[in-house]
Amino acid sequence: MQIGEKIKFLLSVVAWCAIAAYLVMAVRMCRAQEESLRLTSTRIVVSDRSSIPIVDRQTVLDWLWEYTPLRDSMPLGELDTEKLREYIEARPMVKRAAVYTDLNGRLTVEVWPRRPVARFCLRNGYDFYLSEDNTIMPASLGGAVDVPLVTGSFPLPFERGYYGPMEGGVEENSNFSGQNYLYFSKLINFVRLVGGSTFWDSQIVQINVEAGPAGRWKEPEIELIPRVGRHVIRLGNLDDTQEKLDKLMLFYNRALDYEGWEEYRTIDLRYKDQIVCRRR
Repeated sequence: MQIGEKIKFLLSVVAWCAIAAYLVMAVRMCRAQEESLRLTSTRIVVSDRSSIPIVDRQTVLDWLWEYTPLRDSMPLGELDTEKLREYIEARPMVKRAAVYTDLNGRLTVEVWPRRPVARFCLRNGYDFYLSEDNTIMPASLGGAVDVPLVTGSFPLPFERGYYGPMEGGVEENSNFSGQNYLYFSKLINFVRLVGGSTFWDSQIVQINVEAGPAGRWKEPEIELIPRVGRHVIRLGNLDDTQEKLDKLMLFYNRALDYEGWEEYRTIDLRYKDQIVCRRR
């Protein structure tokens, strides 16, 4: 290596060492500045609040006060933002959260709630919301949620009072039944099918599920309660549900639009290639 190249190499090493030293000093200064900062304000951001009214600003503030009382001008060094984020994300209705402070002393908490797709209120004591990512959430949420209501009584693959990912509840349930799990999965798929249609999502307000007598397994049967009309829709089991709904839509268009939506008491879709109706 020639002398000129050695000098260039040494200068390069010195420059990089100077940059590293500057970065270390800058980080220490920033940490010292952060430790000297005091709380000036709190900013709460709830994403998609207009369409998912289950978490609001006051709810998040309550969580903050449960974690640690917020005092005016309290040192920001007393707040562990990472642990606070974990504390908020531990709530079943929270999908994701972000917690950070800035050099003006402002604490910001951003929350992305889960989206409920159905409310289960069953006679055997289960009462919860199911989210779009299959998380079991408590029924006592921050506001009324306009989603289909599932009623009746049938066995579920997790214990009453469990909240969290559905799979976690299945693993914890010592009374787990594969048939219960498969049926609940089919029911979830049906709820998603209803929610995926603008018409059926607005028309079907209640899904009533009734299991057969204890003993030999038999798939529960379903009745649907519509928003418009005073009839009950007997869907039967959860096989061929799209075909059954298509058949019902055809009946709505060809019969009820002419005879009236109050004409029938029951509309039975359990039979292949036919609809059995009972008038009032």
